Amino acid sequence: MSTRTEPTEAIERLAWALNYHQGESISTNKLAEKTGLSWATTKKYVQALEKINRISPDINVNSDGVIVNAIGDNLDNLKQEKDLQLVIYIIHHAQIEEGDDSTISKDLHADILEKYDDTLDEIEESGWIQCTDDTIRITPKGASVAGPAKSKYQNTNLERSSTIPEVEPIQASSVDEWEHNTPVESDTDWQSTSPGESDVENDFENSKFQRVEAGAATR
Repeated sequence: MSTRTEPTEAIERLAWALNYHQGESISTNKLAEKTGLSWATTKKYVQALEKINRISPDINVNSDGVIVNAIGDNLDNLKQEKDLQLVIYIIHHAQIEEGDDSTISKDLHADILEKYDDTLDEIEESGWIQCTDDTIRITPKGASVAGPAKSKYQNTNLERSSTIPEVEPIQASSVDEWEHNTPVESDTDWQSTSPGESDVENDFENSKFQRVEAGAATR
């Protein structure tokens, strides 16, 4: 009887295996065979890897907790849109509680909310959220913006912006405007070479070819 593979190990097996198939397609059956996982487990965790790859931050884990070095590639495009950042944060944690219309605790999320003090007032005035002294509830109007935005960022490969132009704050009534301003999809390349790396490889290949020619000439 086979033992159950821990989720962390299953994800590591899949990640290592997939790194050696750049630019290729591999079937779920073949991947399951290579990693020793069931078809269902393989399917579940490659889908998780795909989503995590889009939104996962760059982190390091130490004895004190987690150090966050950089935000996820897709979320880089949200840097200039604090209203959208905050409403996505609120709907995400409301969904963890019970659903889109659940409240979140101001006290529990104070470390984040204090970074968005002015933005919190703005999105409340826009009708995206309702606040009490202790809680925040996202409104249907806010959910109509945050839901599609969150889905877009976690389910689409977006091009990371090296420089992000200033943008007007998104209006609660216009999800289409946000989608129009969203960058186009772009694939990532794990094995892309850094500047100058291809030149080093070419020099190596040329010198190797020259040595072969010299050896042939002496024979």
